[in-house]
Amino acid sequence: MLVKTYVSAVSGIYATTITIEVDVAEGIKFFLVGLPDNAVKESEQRIRAGLKNNGYRMPGKKITINVAPSDIRKEGSAYDLPLAIGILAESQQIKSEKVSDYLIMGELSLDGSLQPIKGALPIAVKAREVQGSRYKENEGVHANAQMSTKQLQVFCKLNPDSQQLIKMAMTKLNLSARAYDRILKVARTIADLEKNKSITFEHIAEAIQYRSLDREGWAG
Repeated sequence: MLVKTYVSAVSGIYATTITIEVDVAEGIKFFLVGLPDNAVKESEQRIRAGLKNNGYRMPGKKITINVAPSDIRKEGSAYDLPLAIGILAESQQIKSEKVSDYLIMGELSLDGSLQPIKGALPIAVKAREVQGSRYKENEGVHANAQMSTKQLQVFCKLNPDSQQLIKMAMTKLNLSARAYDRILKVARTIADLEKNKSITFEHIAEAIQYRSLDREGWAG
């Protein structure tokens, strides 16, 4: 089954969503098409080493990867992680049901750890555009940070597990109602960066972690 992952190509201050299609079939070669530069082509070696050093394997078959659209040049090592995840999912070494729900970027070290990437700001700008579209009918609101309590109820609906997690955090961390609202707003932004219309348990957990880095600013 063909697996798709998504990444962003950055040009100046603009970010474009790129689709990575991975197919594993009988054969022995590795094909990477879609106008990749040398750094993207070299990802095969980083991926091989990273997978091996973390208990995974590069499939001993023909791997064909298409990075679309083909008229945009793909540059840099930030494609390592989405390519690796696509290969793992297509070869059934990890579950593939949700990999296409996220925007994935990261450079792999040979030991499989992640290196910082360039271009995070344009990606954030892209998320801001999503927010602008969401609030176009809400006067005076242009971003998640500006949501009112009523708008939080509309745009930040949580499933039962997420509700339980945030209630637990409120109690254990002694958070105020204001801090509760901020966690929801941050979680909404994390979901936007991942192109996810819904806020998941993982988004709430990550937002709570960010709160712990700035306890004084979030507590009031």
